Amino acid sequence: MSAHAATASLPRHGGNSVLRAVGYMCLASLFFPILNASVKYLGQRYPITEVFFARYLGHCVICLALFLPRHGRQLFATSRPGLHVLRACLLFCASAFYFLGIQTIDLSTAAAISFAGPIFVTAFSVPLLGEKVGVRRWSAVLAGFIGALVIIRPGTAVMQWGAVLVLIDALAYGLYQILSRKVGSLDPAYTSITLAGLGGFLLSCVLLQTHRRLLTSSNLIVGESQTKVALLPPPSGCRTAVR
Repeated sequence: MSAHAATASLPRHGGNSVLRAVGYMCLASLFFPILNASVKYLGQRYPITEVFFARYLGHCVICLALFLPRHGRQLFATSRPGLHVLRACLLFCASAFYFLGIQTIDLSTAAAISFAGPIFVTAFSVPLLGEKVGVRRWSAVLAGFIGALVIIRPGTAVMQWGAVLVLIDALAYGLYQILSRKVGSLDPAYTSITLAGLGGFLLSCVLLQTHRRLLTSSNLIVGESQTKVALLPPPSGCRTAVR
């Protein structure tokens, strides 16, 4: 049995309605620009680690408020915890690279580069999901990749590293989508969404705490240096002038 047939034969918790799936994707696309704009605004006023923390804290609060009263502890039950850990790490990396990237480039440029995401999804769907991709779809994917290269302009002096970060985000998010497709036949969607948020929340807590410790250490070093400078005796010329 081929990988594609094996995947298709598994029961899918989310159903098989293509129209519903398209509707969910369109609805999600309405919220992404709001998230990106708020991150760019907050990132200019607060440390980016705090923005990461707030993003995943909101994710967890919403998921737990919506799903926990109805499903209880079953919300966290999964047959493939390793896949969910990997999904959570990929989603966090994708968010981190994108949030860092849009601090240095325009949102319109970042959105254009994000269209490279389907390139990676299409490429990975063949070996990982066993899907067949026709010539027309590969042609569209290649055109999108060329467009992303035009925007990033690799190898030139004006290459924007923020654009490179957004491209890495597209790669990580593409892998995340592939794994989401895989776990979609194993666990309910509400479990996958909640576990991805919880994993990202834990990672953001670790990153926030590490950042605060580094800031505390650097402030202590600067304070000690300033104290030592202040305790140094003034030059002889200064003492003479004071007398």
